[in-house]
Amino acid sequence: MSYQSRQLVRPNEGRVLAGVCAGIARYFGIDPLIVRIALVFFGLFVGSGILAYLIGWALIPDSTGKRAGTPIIIALVIFGVPFICYLITLPFQLLFGN
Repeated sequence: MSYQSRQLVRPNEGRVLAGVCAGIARYFGIDPLIVRIALVFFGLFVGSGILAYLIGWALIPDSTGKRAGTPIIIALVIFGVPFICYLITLPFQLLFGN
């Protein structure tokens, strides 16, 4: 696969949920298991894995060129806004305590 011909899309085959990890792995030419392990790591230890997956689901089109529908965008807003607010306040909580 040449550099110019590859596109970041969510494939229909090899996907577990929405195909975000499979699409990223295919784009970079690596095993999807590596991307899935990284997503679980960020989800458990950093807390941003679910948000990153929802953003990928909303922004990366599937193999037909369609993007995610309204329910995913609503879920992104419901989970994303509180998480971003938490990330903004986290340094202040660490510096100044409760």
